[in-house]
Amino acid sequence: MSLSTPIIEYVISIQSETNLSKEMSEWIFEFKLKGDRSEINFSLSHQLIRIMKKVSAANTNCISYLHEFRISEKDTGKIKQLELVNFTCQEKEVYLIEIQVKNIFRDDQQLFPIDKPISPNTRLVLRPNLKPGENGIFYVITTHTGNKQMNKSNDLNISFQIIGDKAKTKFIRLQHSQLNKQAFICGKKDIFEILANDVGRTTKVVIANQSEPNPNNSWFVDNFEVKNLKNSETSNFAVNKILIPAEEIVLFPMSICEILYQVVLRLNDMDGLSSSNKHLVDVYFVIKGAKGRTKKIYLNNYETKRQDHHDQDPKEKYFEFKSDDVGKIEQINLSINPDNTPDNFIFIDFIEIKIPIRSEAYKFPIDRVLGEYFEDGKCELDLEVWKHPERHSHIDYEILSETGPDQNKEAKGKVYLIIYGDICRTGKIELNDGSFENSLMDNYEFSAPDVGKITKIEIFYIPLNSDSEWHLEAIQIKVACRNEAYKYVSNTLLVKCKKQSFRTDSLEKTAIEQKLGNLKF
Repeated sequence: MSLSTPIIEYVISIQSETNLSKEMSEWIFEFKLKGDRSEINFSLSHQLIRIMKKVSAANTNCISYLHEFRISEKDTGKIKQLELVNFTCQEKEVYLIEIQVKNIFRDDQQLFPIDKPISPNTRLVLRPNLKPGENGIFYVITTHTGNKQMNKSNDLNISFQIIGDKAKTKFIRLQHSQLNKQAFICGKKDIFEILANDVGRTTKVVIANQSEPNPNNSWFVDNFEVKNLKNSETSNFAVNKILIPAEEIVLFPMSICEILYQVVLRLNDMDGLSSSNKHLVDVYFVIKGAKGRTKKIYLNNYETKRQDHHDQDPKEKYFEFKSDDVGKIEQINLSINPDNTPDNFIFIDFIEIKIPIRSEAYKFPIDRVLGEYFEDGKCELDLEVWKHPERHSHIDYEILSETGPDQNKEAKGKVYLIIYGDICRTGKIELNDGSFENSLMDNYEFSAPDVGKITKIEIFYIPLNSDSEWHLEAIQIKVACRNEAYKYVSNTLLVKCKKQSFRTDSLEKTAIEQKLGNLKF
């Protein structure tokens, strides 16, 4: 014996909009409601209205009517679709805003937006509106009507569509401004909150004036802004255009669009000089990309704890901030406040920037001190994105360092070397943890990324005692796998925090490139 489908109660609410000078005429709706179990057919007329009330409308010369009905029908299961099979009315048309259907037994409530005039004998297939957190998200739309808006029309029908890198919304009418009773008034700002499908990153919008053909129904739109409340992305569109009825425009966002940046600043861990335990000096940051540049950002204000690391390395400083979307990052400008004191410095190993919304990461190796009291006295650097050395194969290098004859006493300290090439660069290589004596040569062998043709080297000396100095006479590099050798004549006294750079192409200066046959180790 089969069980019969239970009879349950439905609440149907129909919201319509009409002019004050008109009265709602007699009408009949014929519907088909489909669920995941079955479907039902029912009719609604003005005679079946249980509750009728007036609610606020977008236009001050209009009243929005909410009509509520209660019917008893069999249970369709979860509501999937509402079909308007037929509509009869004495008027030419009735403007319907939305229909809401609630299954009391299942506590299942679905909203079917319409937002357009319905003529007699019209057939519509309606599907439930989106729900936040399931398949829909909220957008905040901000419009600025320009001072050239001369008309005072109350019948403007402005719709828009958001197009993203994943999907696009349907055309949605802008109504019920949160700031003004009447939207789109000369010189006024309006804010609208819209529920729509998630399109991903906003790439463009389409604005359409769907008002009746009338010269008074033009809209002078000055600025249009879309904010995605899910990811806090804001896209700004400069328009400055009069939009006439039946006209639509396609807009692309300006570079001013705030996104989240995550920055890791790794302090150098060289022995003898470390800024990991001292107070972080004032650090300023500018990101330059394909679409523009950010404002100057004071990094210290945005220091926070990393959520993805339980035990954060004390030598790593982590920052999060929102700023303009500059597109693909090409360069950064890093600076500290000039202050010629021994304590005003920062020794940075590298900086890494992540853009979560696009899953992008950029690394900037630095390996140097910033401060007027140290090295070359620089307090500002322009850095370009560097290729990751890990992507390149490793080869063997042989290094010979020659201590000059003027070395007055034994120098004890550590030497670090970075090799730059036309492909990439090595990391920081520790050459020595011992001493350097007068007129002696020290030999080192190690494996490191193949940098290609060597263009520059950097040597950094960290003494083990405060008065230790090292007189570097020359340094030689041998790359046996390519039968290449390079000799850089220095004749330089290296002291604490002193870094020496040698460029291979500066033949007229101290850097000399020689072929292996002319160089004997």
